[in-house]
Amino acid sequence: MTIEEIYADYYDVLLFYGISLSGSIETAEDLVQEAIYRFLLVTEPVDNIKAWLMAVMRNYYFDSLRKKKAEVPLKITNEPCHYGIEEKLFNDERQLKIYRSLQKIREPYQTVLLLRYFLEMPLTQVAELQKLKYGQCKTILYRAKKMLKEELEKDEFFTG
Repeated sequence: MTIEEIYADYYDVLLFYGISLSGSIETAEDLVQEAIYRFLLVTEPVDNIKAWLMAVMRNYYFDSLRKKKAEVPLKITNEPCHYGIEEKLFNDERQLKIYRSLQKIREPYQTVLLLRYFLEMPLTQVAELQKLKYGQCKTILYRAKKMLKEELEKDEFFTG
C-alpha cells in the first residue's frame, strides 16, 4: 500500500480520532503523520491497517503526554473543526447533534462510543485499542449508550 493510498483511505478517520484524543487539530495532524510514518517502517504485514494506525496514534499521544507530564485533555472541544472534517463525516444535522451530545459524556464512555459507532470498529478491536477486556468494553458501551440517551433526551431536536 502506498502512502497516497493510506492518506486517501484513512486520513479523515485518523484526523477525527486524533482530534478526539487531543482536542487539537495541530496535535491530531502530528499524530496522523507519526502513525503513517511508523506504518511505512513496518516490515511485517498488518491485518487491520486502520486499527493498527489508531493504536499507534493512541500510544504515541499518551507516551508524549507522559514525557511532558501534562494532564490528559480527553474531552473533544466544542469549537468547530477546521478543514470541514465534521461536514465530511456527518451527513445530516441529526448525526452532528448526536456527535455534540457525545462530547458531553465523560471518558472512557465517550471514546468507546466514538470508536464503536462513529468509526465503526468491531467491539473486539475497541477493547484491544482501549486496553480493556472484552466484557469490560461491553459494559462500558452499555453504560455509554444509556448516558448518550439521557443527553439526547435533553435536546429539543430529539424530544420535540
